[in-house]
Amino acid sequence: MRGFIATTRGNCIDYLARLEDCQRVFNSEKSRMITHVVFFWLNETNQDQQAKLLEGAASLATIPGVIGFRSGIPIPSDRPVVDSSYSVGISMSFQDQEAADAYQDHPVHEAFIEQYVKPMVAKVVVYDFGTAT
Repeated sequence: MRGFIATTRGNCIDYLARLEDCQRVFNSEKSRMITHVVFFWLNETNQDQQAKLLEGAASLATIPGVIGFRSGIPIPSDRPVVDSSYSVGISMSFQDQEAADAYQDHPVHEAFIEQYVKPMVAKVVVYDFGTAT
C-alpha cells in the first residue's frame, strides 16, 4: 500500500508540474492574443437589416485564425455608461498580431466589407486590444 501511495503521490506531483508548464505556455500565448471588436451603425436600423448584417458577419468566423467569434445586437440599458446606439456588434480574437493582420486581407473579410458594410453601414467603430508582439 505504501508503494502505491508513494507512486500515486509521485504521479500527482509530475502531473501538477506538467500542468504548471502548460499554464505558463498558455498564459504566454494568451498574452499575445488580439481582441477585435467592431460596432456598426446601419443606414436603416430595423430587424431585417440587423439580421442581414449578422448573417453576413457570420462568414467572418470561417476565416483561419479567428477564435471565439461572437455577434449580436445591443442590449437596452438605462445605465448612463452604456452606449447602445449601435445597430450590430461583433467580436473575435486572434492568437497573435500576424493572424489579425492576415484576417484584414482575407477574401472573406474583403467580401463582407463590399457586400454588407459599404452598402448598409453609415458608421463603423473598431477597438483592438491586447499585447501585439
